[in-house]
Amino acid sequence: IPLKTVVEKLLSVIAGSPATTRRRIARVLGAIGDVRALTRLSDMLSDPDEGVRLAAVAALGAIGSQQASWALARCVDDQSEKVRRRAVEVISGMPDERSLPVLGKALADRSPDVRGAAAIGLGKVPGTEAVAHLLRGLADGSEEVRQTVVDTVGAYRDVRTVEPLIGMPVTTVPMPGSENTRWIGIRNGPPLCRGSTCSARAKPAA
Repeated sequence: IPLKTVVEKLLSVIAGSPATTRRRIARVLGAIGDVRALTRLSDMLSDPDEGVRLAAVAALGAIGSQQASWALARCVDDQSEKVRRRAVEVISGMPDERSLPVLGKALADRSPDVRGAAAIGLGKVPGTEAVAHLLRGLADGSEEVRQTVVDTVGAYRDVRTVEPLIGMPVTTVPMPGSENTRWIGIRNGPPLCRGSTCSARAKPAA
């Protein structure tokens, strides 16, 4: 059977099928990876069943086109924390500068798990435009999210991160082996500037 025929048949039976069937169809479409399924999978992001939406997110991530990324951006407003987090994780898996607004918005999500996933995703975006978003995350109300941001932001070796990191609470310190341990260090934490790329502004705290 031609692949086109299989995809068209799957797409034709989505409407009116029970939620369990819709989930399975989304998974199969993701495994096939045919771009002809993108529009229908994007529509499934509005399905009333959480499991269907999760399956559609995973399928769009598997196809991985720019159209899929645009569709997934809508999921950061989903009512389900699971869907929002999974969407952020999938978007983080195909990072480019166009994903910055979406990941930046997710960094302000009400769920610390979603915010932490967004921080990790921002750390994967090429260039330094993500630094401004990550610096906001240093003031997050969750210590776990702050720690994730601290561990992520040092990878950029950006001078803008030096003073904010020095001023972090002593309860939030770079994890052993993290980029920040090598890059800057925190007051009362590991020695400042262990690496060879230290900024001239990175002076030990008094």
